Amino acid sequence: ENKDEKSASGHFSTYVVQAGKFSSEKGADELVGSLKEAGYAGKKISMDDGYYVIAGLATEQGMTSAVGKKLIDQHFEAWGGKELSFQVPDELTSLIEKASLLSSKVIAGDDVDQKDVTQLISELESAKTTDAPAKSSLLKAVQLLNEPTAENAWKSQQALLDQLNT
Repeated sequence: ENKDEKSASGHFSTYVVQAGKFSSEKGADELVGSLKEAGYAGKKISMDDGYYVIAGLATEQGMTSAVGKKLIDQHFEAWGGKELSFQVPDELTSLIEKASLLSSKVIAGDDVDQKDVTQLISELESAKTTDAPAKSSLLKAVQLLNEPTAENAWKSQQALLDQLNT
């Protein structure tokens, strides 16, 4: 599966950091609350076999492991490398991919070139989409990375997670 196929389909496939899987919605909601309260990202995803809690995104499988390790270090369970597909506006797919990679790099402690953040903000500002709220939220997610702290990167991840629909 190449990137062109992913973009054309209206589905965004990416690797995620899974922080839990529950048979009850209540358990998933509680974990999402705990993650957010501790300053991390969290989103409940309902699937056929239960409720998953996703705590981050990255386009590279190895990067989800690095992000997951940050959660494990704070006594949360986390597994990187699960691939999921989400529905996002076609015209924002590549921008979401770039934003998730930048924010996950910051969380993992890697250097992020400020030029990459500035370039992505510029691409977002000029992006044509009918989904203005998604564009606005994505822009906010990237602007947080102008100050590349772990706290801002987790907020950026939360803004990205908030855009995903299964």
